[in-house]
Amino acid sequence: MSIEKLSRIDSIDETDKIRKESHDTTQNDSRRTSILNQSRRQSRYSFTIRKSIFGRHGSFIGLSRGGMNKNIKYENTYRITPKPNEKIKQKQLQNLIQTTLDNTLKDVTYEPKQAYVLSMNLANMLRKSVRELNTPSRYKFIVQVHIGSPQNSSIFISSQAVWNIEMGDTYASAIFSNSKVFAVVLYMLYIFE
Repeated sequence: MSIEKLSRIDSIDETDKIRKESHDTTQNDSRRTSILNQSRRQSRYSFTIRKSIFGRHGSFIGLSRGGMNKNIKYENTYRITPKPNEKIKQKQLQNLIQTTLDNTLKDVTYEPKQAYVLSMNLANMLRKSVRELNTPSRYKFIVQVHIGSPQNSSIFISSQAVWNIEMGDTYASAIFSNSKVFAVVLYMLYIFE
C-alpha cells in the first residue's frame, strides 16, 4: 500500500472515532455535535477558493440563485433596415389575420363577460401565428382586437402612427361580422432598433 492510502485510512479511522465520541447517548439533545472544531466560526455566506482542472476559481456559496446571473449582451450588427427576405408582406399578413378570424369566430356568440377573454386569446393566437411567418426578432407587434354585438350598435375605430415603410414597418386590418358577433383587428409591426 502506498503512503497516501495509509494516511487516508488513518484519517477515516480518526473521523469515525471522533464521531463515536461526539455522539453521546446520554444527552437530552436530539442533535449530534459537529466534528468540526467548536471554535471555528461558521457563517452562512463564504468565499472559498477551490482547485479544479481549469485552475483556481472562487465561488460564493449560499447566495440566492438569481444573485450572480449576468445578462447576455449581444454585439451590435449596425444594421438599421431588415434584409429584403425578412420584411413581412402586408397582403400575406392580412390574409393570415382574416383566415384566423374566420376560423375562430364562425361559431361564437357574443357574450359581454366572455368578450375580454376571447379578445385576449385571439390577440395571442394572432401574435403566435405571425411569429411563425419567419419574422425577425427586431419586429415589435401591436395587436388590437375589438369584439362586439352587431345588434343596435355602431363603432368607429381609427389608428394613427408614424411609419417608416422603407424600414419595414407595416400594418394589416381585418373585419369579421355575422349575425352573432363582429370583430375588428388592427395588427401593427414596426422595426425596433
